[in-house]
Amino acid sequence: MPENRDFQQPSAQSHGEAKASGGTYQAGLTDTAQMMAAQPAHILVADDEKGIRDILKMALTRQGFVVHIAANGREALQALDQHKVDVVISDIRMPELDGIQLLQLVRQKYDADVIIMTGFVTDYSYEQLITCGAADFVQKPASPNEMLVRLKRILRERQLIRERNRQHEKLQAAHRELRNSYLDTINRLIIAAEYKDENTGRHVMRIGRYCALIAEKIGLQQQVINNIRFSASMHDIGKIGIPDHILLKPGRLTDEEWETMKKHSEIGAAILSEPKSEILRYAYHIALTHHEWWNGEGYPNGIQGDNIPLVGRIVKVVDTFDALTSARPYKQPYPVNVALKIISRERGRQFDPRLVDIFMNNIKGILAIKQQIDQGALPDTTHFIWSERDSDYLPDILKD
Repeated sequence: MPENRDFQQPSAQSHGEAKASGGTYQAGLTDTAQMMAAQPAHILVADDEKGIRDILKMALTRQGFVVHIAANGREALQALDQHKVDVVISDIRMPELDGIQLLQLVRQKYDADVIIMTGFVTDYSYEQLITCGAADFVQKPASPNEMLVRLKRILRERQLIRERNRQHEKLQAAHRELRNSYLDTINRLIIAAEYKDENTGRHVMRIGRYCALIAEKIGLQQQVINNIRFSASMHDIGKIGIPDHILLKPGRLTDEEWETMKKHSEIGAAILSEPKSEILRYAYHIALTHHEWWNGEGYPNGIQGDNIPLVGRIVKVVDTFDALTSARPYKQPYPVNVALKIISRERGRQFDPRLVDIFMNNIKGILAIKQQIDQGALPDTTHFIWSERDSDYLPDILKD
């Protein structure tokens, strides 16, 4: 039912207060007018008393606002669906849908602030209405001037929030651009380090994705997963310091050549030493430790078990799988089932047993990544041949 309380012109006291603060008040209205000049704010007045609707519409229109009116909550929702409203000024007691219900729906569905007005101050507290989501609470009777001041404050806050969001998005975009440039530079340096291997580009992509999958299944935080994904691609960056006649040799390496090849871990660590970024810190540990063995028989430092950084242990597993199932200068790809049997046999010797179990339990995801990056089905390995480097010991691993 109507509250039967009209909006009134300011009382003598209100006039006195307005006069006393006239400079500030007029400046506020001027600021609002300037703020609305480029794109007038849309205001929705919802009240079941026509007199109040008419007074507010006239006062707000004079200030340059676009004003929509509604006689109840249902009409207000229709207006909100039809127009992009910035602020809703709503009475509380209205037929069909009251102001509290309207407030809740506006907060849920629309990008608008709500000023609640009522003459029944004993029934509603300021704290109650603000808790429900109201931007302000005006007691009837109130003057149009008071409503304008409150409206101006809310619109200014909305403008500041929009500007803050715009600046935040600019910063985020700049951060993304910087990060993408940084990662692109790293990726190109990796490819340059292994340029002579035509499969390197896909290899480093697979290693990064495989490691990210395992890190996710372990339950690491997303930022850590991202760092591992991007840093794992640098695991063999030290090969830039290995002579081509060793790196690309198709046959068996001599003992001397093998000792030279093993130096790529320390060369990579030297390249990545004293890192200034988190990703490069991860990459340093990966380059140095991804050839360490769980039982301590790896290189370059012979550390074992949990003393090997987790990132190094993860890369050890996935790099071995990728090396076995991919073409190399010295070998053709081995079948997936052969690679998995080799990794299983080396569980607890070369590889962290827990990581092997996680890898095996997620082999479908690993193969899906491989097919996606390689853009096709797995290679035909029906008639594979052991490489000269592997023929001395890998066939024995596969014997029952």
